[in-house]
Amino acid sequence: MKCVIISDSHNQHRSINLPDGDILIHCGDFTMGGKEHEIVEFLKWLGEVEKRYQKVFIVPGNHDGAIVGYRLIYQDLLKEHTKNTVDLWLETYLKNKVYMFDGYSFFGFPYVPFHRTVNPFFLEEDAHEELVDNIPDCNILVSHGPPLGYLDVGGYYSKNLGSFALKEKILNMPDLKLMTFGHIHECGGKEYKYKDTLLVNAALLDYPAYNMVTKPVVVTLED
Repeated sequence: MKCVIISDSHNQHRSINLPDGDILIHCGDFTMGGKEHEIVEFLKWLGEVEKRYQKVFIVPGNHDGAIVGYRLIYQDLLKEHTKNTVDLWLETYLKNKVYMFDGYSFFGFPYVPFHRTVNPFFLEEDAHEELVDNIPDCNILVSHGPPLGYLDVGGYYSKNLGSFALKEKILNMPDLKLMTFGHIHECGGKEYKYKDTLLVNAALLDYPAYNMVTKPVVVTLED
């Protein structure tokens, strides 16, 4: 299965040169502020490009956190503008189950550790750790943020900004083949293989300028 992976497009989705593949994965921060008009524009674009893929998977990120306040409207907009797109936050995390596609189990996790601003997807360490504990074993984990120590160096002081709880979790997920994320723009476009698990940071834009500097990451999973 050929996976095309992107993240952190921040309203610049129409500038992405998407390659062909079997599935498209967006790891969140598709808007700047999660406003309804931003979401509508993004979903309209998804409705156009999803025809090129067997399935599209998305999770929101911290910049999209406002959708928590109008979740039912967001669900209606998703149905209105897309037919082949699955929001893994809605369909897996909030339903406490995996999503099966083409023999692979998917799970979506939009939450990241708090380190800057108050946001529904920014959580204090204890709350974040509690939610991480609820992640089931799966083949493909679509997260917004990275695990600690893996493609997570960024910020003004160039330090590791990933989640310790996520790191501990994925080290104990024997069936995990692929973990995709973004959030830390400085490591966008990079991959790291840990044993049988491939980790991908698919952030497209740099920080803080938000210029598009990387291309979609393409990964082929062997059956």
